[in-house]
Amino acid sequence: MTVRESTATTGAIEAITALSGAIRRSLSLKLALVGLGFVSLGYLLQTGVYAALLPIWGAGLLLVGTVSYALVWRTRQ
Repeated sequence: MTVRESTATTGAIEAITALSGAIRRSLSLKLALVGLGFVSLGYLLQTGVYAALLPIWGAGLLLVGTVSYALVWRTRQ
């Protein structure tokens, strides 16, 4: 492994660590992440009532989490 590859790997690890720290500290990002999980689960189910409901709930959670995080971030700027 060269120095350039090591630096790129270290940068990626730092970015992942920063992202996971932001999610851990923010309820809004947790809501958005759960919403993304609901949408994914609804896509995987493919049939049934929950396959229809989960993406709707997930889209709502994703929207609320993303917008609230953006508003809080904008207020703090």
